[in-house]
Amino acid sequence: MKKIIYTIFFLLSGTFAIAQKSKAKDPTLVDNIAVQLDGQLHEWEGKLTSIDTDTSWSYAASNDEEYIYLAVKIRQQSLVQEAARNGIKISVNPKAKKKGGAMLFFPSADAESKRALSNADNVAEMNIPKELIKRSRGYLLKNFAHIVDGQLSFENTYGVAAKAAIDDQNHLIYESRIPIAAIGINDLDQPVAIGIEIITRFSQLQTALSSHARQVGNRYGRQPARVKSPYKMKTEIWIVDILNKN
Repeated sequence: MKKIIYTIFFLLSGTFAIAQKSKAKDPTLVDNIAVQLDGQLHEWEGKLTSIDTDTSWSYAASNDEEYIYLAVKIRQQSLVQEAARNGIKISVNPKAKKKGGAMLFFPSADAESKRALSNADNVAEMNIPKELIKRSRGYLLKNFAHIVDGQLSFENTYGVAAKAAIDDQNHLIYESRIPIAAIGINDLDQPVAIGIEIITRFSQLQTALSSHARQVGNRYGRQPARVKSPYKMKTEIWIVDILNKN
């Protein structure tokens, strides 16, 4: 009997060890690189990490003494449409939590611009993602320690910047930089969490449902309804790491 118990314990221990070993680690920052914010990603060549085997979209993050830099390349055409219409959200949480933090939204065409585009006489002839990007009038910011919430001009004194473009293959190319001083990081020796999310209509609906559930007090202990996304791949990723030393 003891022999059988030891054998079962050994097998379970091995299974547990394999499970622990195969657990995916959080992505990390790439080494310091000289970033030119031109929306072309030449300096990010070989540094982007694909979200899945189909390379639906890929991403990378780095930093220097002043800024955190983000790069995204979206190939999957439905996600290109989503990102151009709803935006890409970059989040930086100085406490390394995979939620909240300082948020930058771009592209950010407003409702009026989207409505005008949909009513244009030649809309069928347009490259819609490219037009939506062109109609962004600034950046949307939230929860920065030293920048007021709301729309920020492309020409600003904080150093916030982002570029988005549609290339010859109809891929969406994105780059942004976020000033470290504006985030409110108290200890640069501690890890931060950096989130990259392609905002989709499904994530927007889920956010609205969750917000409504909080407003009504989540009565009777019911959980907010869940909206199933049609996308097989993740549309959000978090990088947890200590900022590069320079």
